[in-house]
Amino acid sequence: MPGRGSLSINRCLVILSTNRMPDNRAMYEAFSEYVAVDVIRLSSDEQKNLKKSLKEVNYKNYDIVIFDLFFKRIYKQYRYINKIHNLFIYEEDACQNFIEVSRWHGKFLQFYRRVPRARVLCTGVGLAARLRRAGVDAHFFPKGFDETIVWDEGVERDIPYGFVGRLASDTYRERREFLVDLQKSIPLQILRSKPGEAYRNTLNRINFFVSADIGLGEYMIKNFEAMAAGCVLCAFGQGEEEVGLGLVDMENIVLYSNQGELLAKLEALTENEELSRSIATCGREYAKNNFSLKVLGKKLFQIVEKNTSLVG
Repeated sequence: MPGRGSLSINRCLVILSTNRMPDNRAMYEAFSEYVAVDVIRLSSDEQKNLKKSLKEVNYKNYDIVIFDLFFKRIYKQYRYINKIHNLFIYEEDACQNFIEVSRWHGKFLQFYRRVPRARVLCTGVGLAARLRRAGVDAHFFPKGFDETIVWDEGVERDIPYGFVGRLASDTYRERREFLVDLQKSIPLQILRSKPGEAYRNTLNRINFFVSADIGLGEYMIKNFEAMAAGCVLCAFGQGEEEVGLGLVDMENIVLYSNQGELLAKLEALTENEELSRSIATCGREYAKNNFSLKVLGKKLFQIVEKNTSLVG
């Protein structure tokens, strides 16, 4: 195993949810190439009482511990969690801390202030910065896609403009309003799909995937999945997020700041199929090289190894 034995981390315990979607197991499998990993999977019910579910665990046997669990199941258990040394918490929902209509508004920050020794692996560039300014030891770590589930099938795309995902929640109110209004101008299909093969097949039918992560402060996983499936990803520009993720407008992504700009770019790309294909290809390759769970397994090791010596 590359590097094992010569580095400060040799053994890691990963505790994750049995019914987590998307499933990050492929990332931890890749992570295990760099450090010995034991994995404990907990059901939603088991996560409600960590002290009981993990009573047989001897944390002293591990250099680091990673929690990848449902926030809603664990946030009240801060007294138990704060006792765990060298703890990293993978956090992909912290955006809800800053969304006033979310039931979790303010609760993430409250929780992380109660577990001050934990390192937080936050999936948004700007969100990680906001948490740090609030006193949380947060580090940016991007979301990713499972390359064993999502890829470009090379089939004909019969949906010119599409979106696959949720709209109903109040958290996605701005997304819903934008996409519904956009349907007045273009034949945008707003779709839902079962996970796995059905989801991959749906993505492969879409030419322009219109993402609208407006008001969320970070990129949702579906963006990277759409790129990996060979769609031309059209995303609401968020400034520091694109810089941190390495996304370049009209090179590997199409960025917009309002509906007028998006419609103008879609019209231009419809007329310039060569550029459209180039953006899709560059986006697909960039996603594969930077956001696949296998690649992120190595990045995960690098970030926890870099910060473990500072954990008390």
